Amino acid sequence: MTSAVEVHEEHEPALWPPFLALLTGLIGFGIYFVGTGNLIIGLGMIVLFVIAVIAFAIHETSPKQVEKLQLIEEAKPEHLKNPPFSKYLFMWIFLGTEVIFFTILITVSLVIRYRSEGWNPHETLNIGITAFNTFVLICSSYTMARAVYAIEHGDVDGLKKWLLATFAGGSIFIGIQVYEYTQLIKEGFYPGNPDFGGRTAEALFATTFYTQTGFHGAHVTAGLFVMALLIIKAFRGGFTKENHDGIVQFGLYWHFVDLVWIILFTVVYLF
Repeated sequence: MTSAVEVHEEHEPALWPPFLALLTGLIGFGIYFVGTGNLIIGLGMIVLFVIAVIAFAIHETSPKQVEKLQLIEEAKPEHLKNPPFSKYLFMWIFLGTEVIFFTILITVSLVIRYRSEGWNPHETLNIGITAFNTFVLICSSYTMARAVYAIEHGDVDGLKKWLLATFAGGSIFIGIQVYEYTQLIKEGFYPGNPDFGGRTAEALFATTFYTQTGFHGAHVTAGLFVMALLIIKAFRGGFTKENHDGIVQFGLYWHFVDLVWIILFTVVYLF
């Protein structure tokens, strides 16, 4: 059997992070080309990124790779292992920057709103369906908490079940948001609508609405990509009672996304 020391010595610097970082730029270029009518080029770039993510998932969640990483971690001297207080330090720093970002975004939108007249979301937005969508996202936050609880108690089957439920909730949320966008655009509610004419308040309302909810939707979509990787890894036995930091860190992110949406729903739809 290969020892932890041998695996540690054989370990080479991972090429996946810079490779995926480079390919991530393809999403932006892909969306740009789709927007300019070059569908084949744009969709080709997006598909290439998706293929790269799938390849990464297959590689990182393979039983051989999981075992190798566990052996490398065991081979580390005690002074190189993360102490408990710093395990999630970088995740908290990341969430802190996200708090700053959304605080600025919401504050600027509120300032624009209260300096404009004729701003009435109750006449434009479908508050009922969005309230239901909010309930769905809150439920997904609960199922995520159950997933964390399950793996902390060594319940791998429970982890799989609750992660799938969370993924379903997030997918339903995005699906309803896409449906909402489609209906609003059909009704002429979008920033560049020439029918707005001199009605500046409506144009500003549309701009701030899509900016705030769009950025949040992008965060949920990114979370679904990561969750898909976690689900694949869970089904391949990559998480145990002793090794599940990735689940806990993602749980922090998902709860943050849920909290931000509750604030956005209140500010954008109800005020």
